[in-house]
Amino acid sequence: MEKSFNVYHIKSTHTNRWDDKFVFNGERHTAWEIVFVESGRVCVSEDDKVYILGQDNMIFHAPNEFHKIRSHDGSHPVVRVCSFEVEGDMPAGLENGVFTLSPTERQEYLRFFEKAEKYFYAEQKGEYEKMQVVCVLSAFLISMADKKPQQSFYNSTSATAYKNLVLYMSENIDQNLSVADIARNNFVSVSYMKFLFSKYAGISPKKYFMDVEFLNLKAYLY
Repeated sequence: MEKSFNVYHIKSTHTNRWDDKFVFNGERHTAWEIVFVESGRVCVSEDDKVYILGQDNMIFHAPNEFHKIRSHDGSHPVVRVCSFEVEGDMPAGLENGVFTLSPTERQEYLRFFEKAEKYFYAEQKGEYEKMQVVCVLSAFLISMADKKPQQSFYNSTSATAYKNLVLYMSENIDQNLSVADIARNNFVSVSYMKFLFSKYAGISPKKYFMDVEFLNLKAYLY
């Protein structure tokens, strides 16, 4: 049977225990990333989409996808994050929403995570141990391939306004638009637009628009 993807490098695993004020202001990177909420609640921004994740929810961030995360509803979430690199095509659908893990899937992912952290923190790292960690993650990803995600968007007024602004930027990357132009064409003030991007992206609207332009140019050139 021909494999569609190959996990060739696990870059990092982190178990995070955050307080109710935690905010990670966001990033883009070239690896895939798994965010699993073991307990508590978080708000995740992913390009133009905003999600609320609770216990046993999981989301996959694709390479070069902007993402930000923060604690939600006053909870103290425990979140396990893994970043990894693959060759080939990941199972279709993994990047399109929030997944709720069954007790068996939760146990399988935590089993992988325990093995990965043990490997990363070992003084001597054996090649067979590395292969085992990669195989366990690959098996988990394959088991998730046919699972249907929830389209559990956060539909607050501010989240909807933010989504509309990001979509407008994406659709007008070839225009020489200022922040004021973008705000005016979306019927919001510049100050409110700056507030939305601070809340959901962690960067200014200008920086976000420049990032979108750069990624589009890079895709065109290559």
